[in-house]
Amino acid sequence: MGERGVRISVVCDVMANLEGSARPAVCLAEGLRERGWDVSMVSPAMLGDVEEELRSRGINRVNLG
Repeated sequence: MGERGVRISVVCDVMANLEGSARPAVCLAEGLRERGWDVSMVSPAMLGDVEEELRSRGINRVNLG
């Protein structure tokens, strides 16, 4: 279980979807979240439905675009 107050940011390149090069980062974020950590995905651009899909999976989003 994650420690209180600890936040983890997983940084990924431009995310057009949750497949391809973004998939390992998304899987890591999901696994950490399932273990109780406060996880955010950070990307210079989240295109299409990426932000909504991450939200539905319980992952915080930081879209720098």
